[in-house]
Amino acid sequence: MLGNKLSSVDVCFVIPSSAKKAYQKLADVYSAIEPPTWALLLAQSLRHKNYDCVILDFDADRKNMDESVKEIADTKPKLVIFVLYGQNPNSGTTMMIGATELANHLKKNYSELKIGFIGSHVSALPEEVITLSYVDFVFINEGVLSLLSLLKTNLKNNLEKVPGIWFKDSDGKPKKGKSGQIITNEQMDIMMPGYAWDLLPKNNKTLDKYRAHFWHSNFSPVAMHLPERTLFFIFSILTNFILFRFNFIFGLLTVEASLTMITWNSAFRL
Repeated sequence: MLGNKLSSVDVCFVIPSSAKKAYQKLADVYSAIEPPTWALLLAQSLRHKNYDCVILDFDADRKNMDESVKEIADTKPKLVIFVLYGQNPNSGTTMMIGATELANHLKKNYSELKIGFIGSHVSALPEEVITLSYVDFVFINEGVLSLLSLLKTNLKNNLEKVPGIWFKDSDGKPKKGKSGQIITNEQMDIMMPGYAWDLLPKNNKTLDKYRAHFWHSNFSPVAMHLPERTLFFIFSILTNFILFRFNFIFGLLTVEASLTMITWNSAFRL
Protein backbone atom coordinates (compact mmCIF):
# COMPACT_ATOMS: atom_id res chain seq x y z
CA MET A 1 0.00 0.00 0.00
CA LEU A 2 1.32 3.43 -0.94
CA GLY A 3 3.10 5.21 1.88
CA ASN A 4 3.02 2.22 4.26
CA LYS A 5 6.57 1.79 5.54
CA LEU A 6 5.96 -1.83 6.49
CA SER A 7 5.04 -3.00 2.99
CA SER A 8 7.36 -3.21 0.00
CA VAL A 9 7.86 -0.16 -2.19
CA ASP A 10 9.42 0.41 -5.58
CA VAL A 11 11.61 3.30 -4.47
CA CYS A 12 12.67 4.54 -1.06
CA PHE A 13 13.93 8.11 -1.42
CA VAL A 14 16.43 8.99 1.31
CA ILE A 15 17.49 12.46 2.42
CA PRO A 16 20.59 11.99 4.59
CA SER A 17 21.58 14.45 7.29
CA SER A 18 25.01 16.04 7.24
CA ALA A 19 24.00 18.74 9.73
CA LYS A 20 25.84 17.43 12.79
CA LYS A 21 29.18 17.23 11.01
CA ALA A 22 28.67 20.43 9.02
CA TYR A 23 27.25 22.64 11.79
CA GLN A 24 27.98 20.75 15.04
CA LYS A 25 25.75 22.02 17.90
CA LEU A 26 24.21 24.69 15.69
CA ALA A 27 22.38 21.88 13.89
CA ASP A 28 20.23 21.21 16.95
CA VAL A 29 18.40 24.53 16.87
CA TYR A 30 19.72 27.12 14.46
CA SER A 31 20.61 25.60 11.08
CA ALA A 32 17.98 25.50 8.36
CA ILE A 33 16.03 22.36 7.51
CA GLU A 34 14.78 22.72 3.97
CA PRO A 35 12.02 20.66 2.34
CA PRO A 36 13.50 18.06 -0.05
CA THR A 37 12.04 19.67 -3.15
CA TRP A 38 13.64 17.34 -5.68
CA ALA A 39 12.68 14.19 -3.81
CA LEU A 40 9.09 15.48 -3.68
CA LEU A 41 9.11 16.01 -7.44
CA LEU A 42 10.68 12.64 -8.20
CA ALA A 43 8.29 10.77 -5.92
CA GLN A 44 5.23 12.38 -7.45
CA SER A 45 6.54 11.71 -10.95
CA LEU A 46 6.90 8.00 -10.13
CA ARG A 47 3.52 7.81 -8.44
CA HIS A 48 1.99 9.30 -11.55
CA LYS A 49 3.33 6.20 -13.33
CA ASN A 50 1.86 3.91 -10.62
CA TYR A 51 5.09 3.21 -8.74
CA ASP A 52 4.97 3.10 -4.93
CA CYS A 53 7.36 5.42 -3.11
CA VAL A 54 8.31 6.64 0.34
CA ILE A 55 10.48 9.58 1.41
CA LEU A 56 12.64 9.19 4.49
CA ASP A 57 13.99 12.64 5.34
CA PHE A 58 16.58 12.12 8.07
CA ASP A 59 17.50 15.79 8.01
CA ALA A 60 14.04 16.71 9.28
CA ASP A 61 13.35 13.50 11.20
CA ARG A 62 16.78 12.79 12.65
CA LYS A 63 17.69 9.33 13.89
CA ASN A 64 20.88 7.54 14.79
CA MET A 65 22.63 5.36 12.25
CA ASP A 66 21.11 2.02 13.30
CA GLU A 67 17.59 3.47 13.40
CA SER A 68 18.03 5.05 9.97
CA VAL A 69 19.32 1.83 8.41
CA LYS A 70 16.46 -0.19 9.90
CA GLU A 71 13.82 2.28 8.75
CA ILE A 72 15.11 2.13 5.18
CA ALA A 73 15.23 -1.67 5.21
CA ASP A 74 11.73 -1.90 6.69
CA THR A 75 10.28 -0.35 3.54
CA LYS A 76 11.55 -3.43 1.64
CA PRO A 77 12.49 -1.28 -1.35
CA LYS A 78 13.29 -2.47 -4.83
CA LEU A 79 15.61 0.52 -5.08
CA VAL A 80 17.03 3.01 -2.55
CA ILE A 81 17.71 6.47 -3.95
CA PHE A 82 19.72 9.07 -2.06
CA VAL A 83 18.58 12.51 -3.27
CA LEU A 84 21.40 15.02 -2.78
CA TYR A 85 20.21 18.47 -3.78
CA GLY A 86 19.74 21.77 -1.94
CA GLN A 87 19.31 25.51 -2.37
CA ASN A 88 23.02 26.29 -2.15
CA PRO A 89 25.12 25.42 -5.21
CA ASN A 90 27.44 23.31 -3.04
CA SER A 91 24.66 21.46 -1.20
CA GLY A 92 25.09 18.39 -3.38
CA THR A 93 28.65 18.04 -2.12
CA THR A 94 27.89 18.86 1.52
CA MET A 95 25.15 16.22 1.57
CA MET A 96 27.68 13.61 0.48
CA ILE A 97 28.96 13.63 4.08
CA GLY A 98 25.79 12.06 5.43
CA ALA A 99 25.04 10.09 2.27
CA THR A 100 28.33 8.19 2.16
CA GLU A 101 28.17 7.29 5.84
CA LEU A 102 24.55 6.11 5.78
CA ALA A 103 24.84 4.28 2.44
CA ASN A 104 27.96 2.48 3.64
CA HIS A 105 26.21 1.24 6.80
CA LEU A 106 23.12 0.28 4.80
CA LYS A 107 25.10 -1.81 2.32
CA LYS A 108 27.08 -3.52 5.09
CA ASN A 109 23.89 -4.60 6.86
CA TYR A 110 21.70 -5.23 3.79
CA SER A 111 24.03 -6.07 0.93
CA GLU A 112 21.13 -7.16 -1.30
CA LEU A 113 19.69 -3.64 -1.45
CA LYS A 114 20.39 -1.64 -4.59
CA ILE A 115 21.51 1.91 -3.87
CA GLY A 116 21.53 4.88 -6.24
CA PHE A 117 22.72 8.48 -5.85
CA ILE A 118 21.07 11.46 -7.55
CA GLY A 119 22.46 14.98 -7.11
CA SER A 120 24.50 17.87 -8.40
CA HIS A 121 27.84 16.56 -7.07
CA VAL A 122 26.98 13.09 -8.38
CA SER A 123 26.09 14.42 -11.81
CA ALA A 124 29.35 16.38 -11.97
CA LEU A 125 31.57 13.46 -10.86
CA PRO A 126 29.70 10.27 -11.81
CA GLU A 127 32.82 8.22 -12.61
CA GLU A 128 34.21 8.90 -9.15
CA VAL A 129 31.01 8.28 -7.20
CA ILE A 130 30.19 4.98 -8.95
CA THR A 131 33.50 3.55 -7.72
CA LEU A 132 32.25 3.72 -4.13
CA SER A 133 31.62 0.17 -2.94
CA TYR A 134 28.14 0.90 -1.61
CA VAL A 135 26.83 2.73 -4.71
CA ASP A 136 25.20 0.64 -7.43
CA PHE A 137 23.79 3.41 -9.63
CA VAL A 138 24.67 7.03 -10.34
CA PHE A 139 22.23 9.31 -12.14
CA ILE A 140 23.19 12.16 -14.47
CA ASN A 141 21.06 15.30 -14.89
CA GLU A 142 17.58 15.41 -13.33
CA GLY A 143 17.23 11.64 -13.08
CA VAL A 144 13.51 11.52 -13.87
CA LEU A 145 13.66 9.74 -17.22
CA SER A 146 16.60 7.60 -16.14
CA LEU A 147 14.80 6.44 -13.01
CA LEU A 148 11.66 5.54 -14.93
CA SER A 149 13.73 3.54 -17.43
CA LEU A 150 15.71 1.78 -14.70
CA LEU A 151 12.57 0.67 -12.88
CA LYS A 152 11.47 -1.18 -16.00
CA THR A 153 14.49 -3.48 -15.63
CA ASN A 154 15.36 -6.09 -13.02
CA LEU A 155 18.25 -3.82 -11.94
CA LYS A 156 20.73 -6.39 -13.27
CA ASN A 157 20.40 -6.98 -17.02
CA ASN A 158 20.48 -4.66 -20.05
CA LEU A 159 21.51 -1.69 -17.90
CA GLU A 160 23.64 -0.33 -20.74
CA LYS A 161 20.36 0.57 -22.46
CA VAL A 162 19.19 2.80 -19.60
CA PRO A 163 19.83 6.48 -20.42
CA GLY A 164 21.69 8.79 -18.08
CA ILE A 165 23.18 6.36 -15.56
CA TRP A 166 26.44 4.79 -14.47
CA PHE A 167 26.30 1.29 -13.01
CA LYS A 168 28.48 -1.67 -12.08
CA ASP A 169 28.55 -4.77 -14.27
CA SER A 170 28.58 -8.36 -12.98
CA ASP A 171 32.31 -8.03 -12.32
CA GLY A 172 31.88 -4.82 -10.34
CA LYS A 173 33.39 -2.64 -13.04
CA PRO A 174 31.85 0.82 -13.69
CA LYS A 175 29.90 1.09 -16.92
CA LYS A 176 27.95 3.87 -18.58
CA GLY A 177 24.42 3.63 -19.94
CA LYS A 178 23.02 5.43 -22.97
CA SER A 179 23.31 9.18 -23.30
CA GLY A 180 21.09 10.95 -20.82
CA GLN A 181 17.95 12.89 -21.66
CA ILE A 182 16.70 16.18 -20.24
CA ILE A 183 13.02 16.92 -19.72
CA THR A 184 11.97 19.73 -22.05
CA ASN A 185 9.86 22.65 -20.92
CA GLU A 186 6.95 21.21 -22.88
CA GLN A 187 7.21 17.91 -20.97
CA MET A 188 7.64 19.45 -17.54
CA ASP A 189 4.01 19.44 -16.40
CA ILE A 190 3.43 15.96 -17.80
CA MET A 191 6.53 14.23 -16.43
CA MET A 192 6.63 16.16 -13.15
CA PRO A 193 2.99 16.77 -12.16
CA GLY A 194 3.54 18.15 -8.66
CA TYR A 195 4.84 17.37 -5.19
CA ALA A 196 4.30 14.34 -2.97
CA TRP A 197 3.47 16.40 0.11
CA ASP A 198 1.91 13.51 1.99
CA LEU A 199 5.22 11.63 2.07
CA LEU A 200 7.01 14.25 4.19
CA PRO A 201 7.59 13.59 7.90
CA LYS A 202 5.56 15.84 10.17
CA ASN A 203 4.49 16.39 13.75
CA ASN A 204 0.97 17.73 13.26
CA LYS A 205 0.88 19.30 9.83
CA THR A 206 2.91 19.34 6.62
CA LEU A 207 6.18 21.31 6.77
CA ASP A 208 6.15 21.71 10.55
CA LYS A 209 9.50 19.88 10.79
CA TYR A 210 11.20 22.37 8.46
CA ARG A 211 12.64 25.81 9.16
CA ALA A 212 14.18 28.66 7.20
CA HIS A 213 17.77 29.73 7.73
CA PHE A 214 16.58 33.10 9.12
CA TRP A 215 13.84 31.81 11.45
CA HIS A 216 15.69 33.03 14.58
CA SER A 217 16.44 36.56 13.28
CA ASN A 218 12.96 38.05 13.97
CA PHE A 219 12.37 38.30 10.25
CA SER A 220 8.76 39.23 9.48
CA PRO A 221 7.57 39.36 5.85
CA VAL A 222 4.91 41.95 6.65
CA ALA A 223 5.08 43.54 3.24
CA MET A 224 4.06 40.26 1.63
CA HIS A 225 1.44 39.41 4.26
CA LEU A 226 2.72 35.85 4.39
CA PRO A 227 3.85 33.65 7.24
CA GLU A 228 7.57 32.99 7.24
CA ARG A 229 7.28 29.29 6.37
CA THR A 230 5.13 30.09 3.34
CA LEU A 231 7.53 32.71 2.07
CA PHE A 232 10.48 30.36 2.60
CA PHE A 233 8.84 27.54 0.71
CA ILE A 234 7.83 29.73 -2.24
CA PHE A 235 11.43 30.90 -2.40
CA SER A 236 12.65 27.29 -2.24
CA ILE A 237 10.48 26.16 -5.16
CA LEU A 238 11.45 29.09 -7.39
CA THR A 239 15.14 28.74 -6.58
CA ASN A 240 15.13 25.01 -7.29
CA PHE A 241 13.62 25.38 -10.74
CA ILE A 242 15.96 28.22 -11.65
CA LEU A 243 19.06 26.38 -10.41
CA PHE A 244 18.20 23.04 -11.97
CA ARG A 245 17.43 24.44 -15.42
CA PHE A 246 20.50 26.69 -15.25
CA ASN A 247 22.81 23.92 -14.08
CA PHE A 248 21.66 21.12 -16.35
CA ILE A 249 20.99 23.02 -19.57
CA PHE A 250 24.13 25.17 -19.51
CA GLY A 251 26.46 22.65 -17.92
CA LEU A 252 27.43 24.73 -14.92
CA LEU A 253 27.70 21.63 -12.77
CA THR A 254 31.33 21.51 -13.81
CA VAL A 255 31.89 24.68 -11.79
CA GLU A 256 30.80 22.91 -8.62
CA ALA A 257 32.96 19.93 -9.52
CA SER A 258 36.09 22.03 -9.86
CA LEU A 259 35.41 23.97 -6.65
CA THR A 260 34.59 20.95 -4.50
CA MET A 261 36.80 18.14 -5.82
CA ILE A 262 39.58 18.81 -3.31
CA THR A 263 37.15 18.88 -0.39
CA TRP A 264 35.44 15.71 -1.56
CA ASN A 265 38.68 13.78 -2.04
CA SER A 266 40.11 14.76 1.35
CA ALA A 267 37.09 14.70 3.61
CA PHE A 268 34.06 12.81 2.32
CA ARG A 269 35.32 9.50 0.94
CA LEU A 270 34.94 6.52 3.29
